[in-house]
Amino acid sequence: MALRSVTNMDGVVDPEKGIFVEMEGVMEVRFMSGDDEILERQDMYNFQAENRVIPADFCHKNMETGEQALFFCLVCDCELKSIIPLKSHVEGAKHIRKAMAYKQRTLGCEPEPVNQPKKKKLVAPKARIDISKSLRERLEEYEGPIVGLEHIKEFADPRDKTAPLMYNCLLDGCKSAWGNSDDMFNHVKKEKHIRNYFRCMFPDDHRVNSQNKNDLFKKAMEFCVEQNIMQASARHYDEIISCFDAKEYREIATRPMDWSEKRHKFADRRGGGGGNNNPNMTPLGYKDRGLFNEAKWKDFKAPSLQEVVDDLAACVGGEAANIEKMLADGVEDEIVLMEIDLSLDLIEYDLENHGKHSKLIEEDHTAKRKLLSIKERIEKRQQSIQPTQAAISPPQQDLTSSQQRQLERTTATEVFKNHVQVQVRDIAEKILKGKAANDMDDIITKVVNDKIMPSEIQRFTKLEQKWREFKYTDKIRDRVTKFATTYLNTKYKAKP
Repeated sequence: MALRSVTNMDGVVDPEKGIFVEMEGVMEVRFMSGDDEILERQDMYNFQAENRVIPADFCHKNMETGEQALFFCLVCDCELKSIIPLKSHVEGAKHIRKAMAYKQRTLGCEPEPVNQPKKKKLVAPKARIDISKSLRERLEEYEGPIVGLEHIKEFADPRDKTAPLMYNCLLDGCKSAWGNSDDMFNHVKKEKHIRNYFRCMFPDDHRVNSQNKNDLFKKAMEFCVEQNIMQASARHYDEIISCFDAKEYREIATRPMDWSEKRHKFADRRGGGGGNNNPNMTPLGYKDRGLFNEAKWKDFKAPSLQEVVDDLAACVGGEAANIEKMLADGVEDEIVLMEIDLSLDLIEYDLENHGKHSKLIEEDHTAKRKLLSIKERIEKRQQSIQPTQAAISPPQQDLTSSQQRQLERTTATEVFKNHVQVQVRDIAEKILKGKAANDMDDIITKVVNDKIMPSEIQRFTKLEQKWREFKYTDKIRDRVTKFATTYLNTKYKAKP
């Protein structure tokens, strides 16, 4: 196979530049027959001097003759049948140690003993990252497999054109991947992003979950070759979603370094983003990605453990007072009971995770007793106000207010869900022609249970209405029709 010749060889191992060894005798290229006999061999040092770029299919077996090229590491005694594991191998600590020992022996120097105390090494200064580059500019310099650019969202500040671009990955499982162009570049080329992309593309193929790093890279490479996007210049960079909203840019640009979607949702449940009462949300400075900004940190003082515990205790101690204020302000009993249940859940979480602090435990138990007392008082008042209704429905007369709400929610949700299933089935039968009945049932169940119902329940909960108002209106019908049509056409439409 004819390859392009290298023009510059500086002798330093750099796989990205096609330099894998710095001397002869470390590694060789072998050309094997169909019977695993060596037809020809060439030292890797000479091979890399003659060839500038090794194509991705260099090690692919010839299906007619059975012949195959592979790389064999002489110092590690192992075969490498692809360019990707070759790059990973030569950068591995074990290979580097054995290659250095071989070099020392070749030069007449005995290698240092393995158990010799390590010498202190001067830490090289961290390379500065140019975050003014866009993700596209970085990817145009990278020749590896890249997939899922259509799931990347790019944020630009319309008020300041010099502000660095920010990015977020919208794939399920990757939503906590965000940052500047360097962060997103390192994310899209790693196995986590590749795995989640193939999960999205092939939801019925459960083998993706068990594939290792090398298998995923091989699958990504085959996919890119098949789609003709293997070369950096052939990728569809225009599929990256662009956003020029100043509010969204400010939100992602000012996130703390430890931000994640899960922690953000928990903070919202706490009420308004966490604040000082949540040690997990203590500000860690802006996400400078390796560039330390002294101006942003000069006035920051990390709270002590005792200060954090005192802050949490004060927050928990005020839960009952907040509930009493809601009752005094005339807030509906249903909403107050929901707040009490949420506060009790958070107190149980504190007891499970911060049980070693006696002051916090005492405040938790005190607040729990007060909240349960308020809850009991509200439920007794409700029962005394509606004795007639309790007598009319003997089967439910022993239900508490909370149980009654749960029953109303279950009933309303089941009726709503039945309407959704009928609507989705009508759409699926038109779009998924040729699908087996069992497959269609599985798809409809997944769309309804995993996609539509959680979204509609969350949307209704924000309205703070009673569950008997959870009805399948024409507006919701149109929304379900639009979503189901788009989703089924995109993910499951049968090929002609």
